[in-house]
Amino acid sequence: MNSGSDNGGRLFRLACCALAALLTGTMGGCSSRAPADYAAAWPQRCVELKRDLGDEPSLAVTLSDPAAVPQTPQEAWVLNVGGFAVPVPPAAYDRLLIRSKGQFQGARLDDVLMLVAPTGHSVFIGLMPGFETTEDAFATVDWTQESGPRSTKAGKQATAAIWGGPVSFAEMAWAGYLGAPDDLSCRADRWQDEARLAFGLILKRVGSGELLAAYPMPAHEHAVLTLHAIDEGWDWQVLVPAAAGEHALQIHLRLPSSAEEASLGLAIAQPDRINPLASPVWLQALQEAIDSNRPTAWRALLPALEQAGFRSADRERLEVFVESRFGDDD
Repeated sequence: MNSGSDNGGRLFRLACCALAALLTGTMGGCSSRAPADYAAAWPQRCVELKRDLGDEPSLAVTLSDPAAVPQTPQEAWVLNVGGFAVPVPPAAYDRLLIRSKGQFQGARLDDVLMLVAPTGHSVFIGLMPGFETTEDAFATVDWTQESGPRSTKAGKQATAAIWGGPVSFAEMAWAGYLGAPDDLSCRADRWQDEARLAFGLILKRVGSGELLAAYPMPAHEHAVLTLHAIDEGWDWQVLVPAAAGEHALQIHLRLPSSAEEASLGLAIAQPDRINPLASPVWLQALQEAIDSNRPTAWRALLPALEQAGFRSADRERLEVFVESRFGDDD
């Protein structure tokens, strides 16, 4: 079962090393042998991988068609961030956290926004760097640091052999939702296809809670919307390319198990499932601050939050955030 405390960057790094080890039999520095060795090594390494993966139910989850789920319009507010419409379930939110270069599950995020309600509803949006394509999927990657990945010639050769050239994180993860461990035949003549699947299966373990379902995002190539069971509720998760290009939006929509709108997360993949409600004043002010990114708009958000009953400690932190970002600018 996946753990909410998993370090996304660390697990991704370990996934790279693990597959390199499975293909080559060595973990040293995530190194790789020449591509000619892979076919011969694959049968034995594949058997070891299947044993290590075990019978974890989450790994058997593959892509489902969201259109097959009965479509009942869900009432929700909408917050537009990074060119993406995020459904916000109506609730009595009393916490708003906004930070730059924050941390979530160990991964470095350039900007973080989180709404929390005492009812168990929460919306998390983070702008995560490092999602451009890479020539070396086996490079040592650490999203918690400012430094970039450390690639090797062998890693680039292995990446080209498996994926045919540069590959994105989204494409690597996508492969894991196209099959399950039982689909690994461990045949030498299928090593390339199965190496891609194996890599994706390892990445499928990154996340919080038990994976229950996965859906493609029609408007975003290789993006997967996933539903996870967490303590006393549900967690909808997705990573989608942001309008900025080399970043991705990490979105979490958490709902209590008692919520009538438990399927609202599907609206992330199918916006027409939303019956948009008029946003409250504080959410309108937040949208204006995000859209304009002007200090006057951010400062205007503070009294709107106070009137709506948001916690004073969060308002004070937001004021510090605004002053640190804009200083005396108007």
